[in-house]
Amino acid sequence: MGDFKLIKKIANLRTAHLKTATKAYHGAIDFEEISAFGLTADAIVDFSVNSNPFGPASAVVDALQTATISRYPDKACLALRQALGRQFNLSLDQIMVGNGTAELLWLIAFAFIEKTDKVAILEPTFGEYHRNARLMGAEICEWRALVENDFKLDEAVIEQLLAEQRPAIFHLCSPNNPTGYQVSNQLLERWSLLWPETLFVVDEAYAQFLPQYESAMHAGLPNVLVLRSMTKDYSLAGVRLGYVTGPVDLIRVLEQLAIPWSVNEFAQIGGIAAIASQPEYEAMWHDLGEEAKQFKAGLRALGFGPVESPMHYFLMQVGDARSLRERLLAEGLLVRLCESYDLPNYIRLSTQLPDQNQRLLNFLKVEKSLQT
Repeated sequence: MGDFKLIKKIANLRTAHLKTATKAYHGAIDFEEISAFGLTADAIVDFSVNSNPFGPASAVVDALQTATISRYPDKACLALRQALGRQFNLSLDQIMVGNGTAELLWLIAFAFIEKTDKVAILEPTFGEYHRNARLMGAEICEWRALVENDFKLDEAVIEQLLAEQRPAIFHLCSPNNPTGYQVSNQLLERWSLLWPETLFVVDEAYAQFLPQYESAMHAGLPNVLVLRSMTKDYSLAGVRLGYVTGPVDLIRVLEQLAIPWSVNEFAQIGGIAAIASQPEYEAMWHDLGEEAKQFKAGLRALGFGPVESPMHYFLMQVGDARSLRERLLAEGLLVRLCESYDLPNYIRLSTQLPDQNQRLLNFLKVEKSLQT
């Protein structure tokens, strides 16, 4: 009994900081919530997630039919890493595959954050960076981009934060979710050289939606890890798939911590087929960019002001966002609240298929007419 009490005491000490690590809020369908509205997932047009709305390429769907579910998947994801290596001209030991970037972010936090370390985050951004750091007992150092400055980066202030705080990790989402701002390789290289003791974790989940985006994968910096998610661009959210690239010594550390077989057979087969279908996806990303322009124009014509962004997703001020979201959801249209970004009067919209975007525009048009 005494030993058990000691174990509990140690566990309590280790988890005391969990009280400050609230659950991160994300887009996507909450099945319990929609059931209260009498809706099913198939009845929802989901503007709350930033994934490619055209769905997976036909070759991906066909490939998934060949999965062998009676055996364990390749825990090293060799064939998928080979495909990624050919695509980005990287060696196998520079690539690690995970069960979505969410798993990889957890591994990075576990590997490289000590309790009482400082972690720098540029807000508003993806909530898991904040939560992972809190769960590891780190102190958060935030710099917040402001609405009145169009969410632009203030490089001088950020560099002051780096110089004063000397964080163990600096999380950069580029292109950023939800604002769309980007961090250039030139700026990243400057920061990397000025603060070599900081690990820069660059989340490029949305990079392939921008044809001219300059990835940090080939910057050759010793203290930079680059994350990519195949959830968003390749429309593989249901199988959970992402990868991280970086210096061999850093990737080796993460591999030592990885959970075996976390990337299932469907994810690996789907990922390989998706990479082989790159031209088809590039056409989708181009069409999505064009549709986003039309969608934003339609919103402006109704008197709304989508925040300027090169991305297919964007912020928009709407007043009582929570009330609007409920009215939209009752019609099967799901948008993302932005309270977790400290933007309570905003929603985030992600461009969907043309007829679906028109449904939302029609709803808002009726709402506007009722207000006049």
